[in-house]
Amino acid sequence: MSKSIIFIVLMALCSPSWSISKKACENTDWYEKSIKLMAQGKNSNIIKKFERECKKKSAEFDRETFQKAWDAGIQIECAHQKAFDEGLDKSKKRKNCGDAQDEYNKYYDYGLELKSLKSSYKKESRVHKKMKNKHTRLTQKLKTSEDKLKKMDLRMYEIKNQTQLRIPTLSE
Repeated sequence: MSKSIIFIVLMALCSPSWSISKKACENTDWYEKSIKLMAQGKNSNIIKKFERECKKKSAEFDRETFQKAWDAGIQIECAHQKAFDEGLDKSKKRKNCGDAQDEYNKYYDYGLELKSLKSSYKKESRVHKKMKNKHTRLTQKLKTSEDKLKKMDLRMYEIKNQTQLRIPTLSE
């Protein structure tokens, strides 16, 4: 029995519950708070938590302002360029863009794709550079070999001419 009580107490202490005071409900700039929460990637369901907590404290919660700010945050945080840049940086993908989520995902994926292409290009450029260097070395070796071969051919020609000139005659 005592183990189960200890377990319940520990669970209660470890649970991620939070509360907001009446004063905080009334004095919070809900527009600013909403934009910050949206930018941090919080889910839009958080509005219900604030509303519920403020209601428990018999305080007013400005849902309309919170929602307007949330929508403004979506316009800022889920914009095409921002989504593209976050994909390019491989930032964590947002999941709180509401109706703009599909568009956000599309541009985020474009950013990821460009990042991948840049990475592939960089890798292929390194391979190309190595191959180009190898080609240059082989070309130099080939030229050196051709020069040696020409010298050998010339020497063989000289030897051949010298031996033809020395052919003894019968009279000798």
